[in-house]
Amino acid sequence: MAVTAKIAPLIEAFFGLARGRALAQFDWRGTGRAERRLAESLDDLLLDLGAVTDALGDPPDVVAYNAACFPAVSFAAQSPNAWRSLVLASPMVRLAGSPQGTLTRPGWEADYEGYVRSMTRFFFPSLSPAESEIVTREWMDGVPSESNAVFRSIDAAIDLTDALKRVDMPVMVWPGFPGSKAGEVARLLPNAVLADGAYSAVGPAARDGWDASIAPKLEEVPSPRAVDVKLTPRETEVLRQLAAGTQNVQIARSLSISTRTVENHIANIYAKIGVHNRVEAANWAREHGVS
Repeated sequence: MAVTAKIAPLIEAFFGLARGRALAQFDWRGTGRAERRLAESLDDLLLDLGAVTDALGDPPDVVAYNAACFPAVSFAAQSPNAWRSLVLASPMVRLAGSPQGTLTRPGWEADYEGYVRSMTRFFFPSLSPAESEIVTREWMDGVPSESNAVFRSIDAAIDLTDALKRVDMPVMVWPGFPGSKAGEVARLLPNAVLADGAYSAVGPAARDGWDASIAPKLEEVPSPRAVDVKLTPRETEVLRQLAAGTQNVQIARSLSISTRTVENHIANIYAKIGVHNRVEAANWAREHGVS
């Protein structure tokens, strides 16, 4: 959802996964900025995925979180050539018995705010209390209670046991949260890699895992992270300040060096990381954790 744009650690993590490639996110119908007409069945969600996929043009690499695995796996099973690869983050074969199924106990509708707040704490444990509150409010606005009820009803009727066996593309499965069913999911997939659960499904570490396990299956050129870029400590500090929007004069003052020296450092940084301007350098810094 668009909420990630308001939480810097989350949006930076998404850029870290994309690492220089185009990144597209979308809101399911009935949520966020999408039309308010609710889906009525899994078929509706598959039509939505097909429309987004067609709009992208070239087959994308897709990341599906939690219950989004239900339409994602179903779509991948019936349209094997539509996507290049798939990342399933904290997926499940069925809703019952999964962390999300446990959190969605009967009666959650009676206290939707409390339900969303508990989901936020579970899925985003690293956020500060203020950031967690932003996510909770945006989640409630973007996914009204009636929309959530429809999605959970659709999810509860799905069992992916057969569909997982028919997914023919490379899949990276990330365990995610305590109680995850990722191992069960990975065992059913014919071409899966079970990722290290120590890192998030987004961010530079996740992209490193994708480069190591999925890219070779696609004959993908390694991402820039795989190239050893050696910045000096001073260059790293200049890049950090540049990414924060600090002007050259201010950088020079903070480091007790001349503006000309700052300009020389920036020229060296551009050459080393392969960019041409401050915007590209700032994007590179965010994607590579220099911020």
